[in-house]
Amino acid sequence: MGKINRAYADKYRQLGRNLAYYRRLRGYSQAELAEKLDLSEGYVGHIEAQNVDKEPSLQVLFRIAEALDVPAYKFFMDAKMPPVLRRNRKR
Repeated sequence: MGKINRAYADKYRQLGRNLAYYRRLRGYSQAELAEKLDLSEGYVGHIEAQNVDKEPSLQVLFRIAEALDVPAYKFFMDAKMPPVLRRNRKR
């Protein structure tokens, strides 16, 4: 994991919240997901942490998305936005 650009800190916090949401939705603990991905529990916890100061690689995010059966782009979605607006945002 590399150091994050502080300008994107809110985006990384959103990513961590979304990852935690989908992990719980699928019924995994941090330890179970870490084991499934051959990562440390601390690493998964660090990605989800709200005081994150390092960025996960895209490869790790894609692996997590695959393990949780969630499209990777959903980790980057703003949860405050209504689903209809998320879907039609570019129109």
